[in-house]
Amino acid sequence: MTLTLAALAAPSAASATVEFGDECLADATEPGFTLTQLQRASDSSLPLSAPSDGVVTSWTVRIAPGFPVETAPARLKLLRPAAIPNGFRVAGESADAGAGIPAFTQRTRIAVQTGDRLGLYRAGGEGTLVCRSDDEGDTLGTYKGDALSGLEYTFAPVAKFRLPVSAKLEPDADGDGYGDESQDACPRSPDHHDACPFIQLEFTESWVKRRSILLRIATSAKTEVRVTGQVGWGFRPKRDPNKGKPTRLIVGLRGGRKTVAPDKPRVFRVQLPKPVLRRLNRIELDESLKAKFFASSEELTGRTEVERITVRLKGQK
Repeated sequence: MTLTLAALAAPSAASATVEFGDECLADATEPGFTLTQLQRASDSSLPLSAPSDGVVTSWTVRIAPGFPVETAPARLKLLRPAAIPNGFRVAGESADAGAGIPAFTQRTRIAVQTGDRLGLYRAGGEGTLVCRSDDEGDTLGTYKGDALSGLEYTFAPVAKFRLPVSAKLEPDADGDGYGDESQDACPRSPDHHDACPFIQLEFTESWVKRRSILLRIATSAKTEVRVTGQVGWGFRPKRDPNKGKPTRLIVGLRGGRKTVAPDKPRVFRVQLPKPVLRRLNRIELDESLKAKFFASSEELTGRTEVERITVRLKGQK
């Protein structure tokens, strides 16, 4: 018989997705350059760099009203600061997206570390989109050409420009490279991105050996299994053996924890405590004690799956 307990982990009350980059409106272009923001003095509601590790799941470029934009592919770059001045390594990039008015958003999946910056490159058309600024503190980093993924580059500073690109950053609790909010339906396991599988537990065999009970357990997915149990019997207190109902004594049993895989059932050894062994030595061969065992495992959904079995222990007198 299988029991499923209520969820242990309550769902998050709010999305953990954050946005970083710049929401300025593109009103100019820089032909043939890969660009990133080195410094920003203008006010912005968004942090300039990634505030945490995670996965960029989408990116957006906003266009100023009336600014003519030719259809040409734009590409997001994720730039990781290098040890050299104004140096960055291209940690990842998106697929191309066609520019549009007043904004265009492209879904993507790029792993990000805290402090990474956004970059932008646009092949063809009039060049990479930028926002003009009146503030000398708004400094773009420029590299002539398409900065390639995995390589380091030095970006030359150019004042009075901002980069019109922002990105949605989602947490990645299991480190599988999929955003937990919109891309990973099973954020507790790096092995599953669709719905988390349900765990099925099964006692496939049980037997008594010397002073122990052995339990073989199989599972439908790799998981950690915990085995506990109890055995009890009634007795009358010595001080008044002829009056009242028998008192019931319950003794706990422990089988420990083991990781069980679908193709590798595991045997759990449960040592019988001394009180149980003494009781078995006092009852006849045709009598027995009931030992109840519980195998439990927390599912990837946060629920706990429980399977139980009863083993009879024969008297030894």
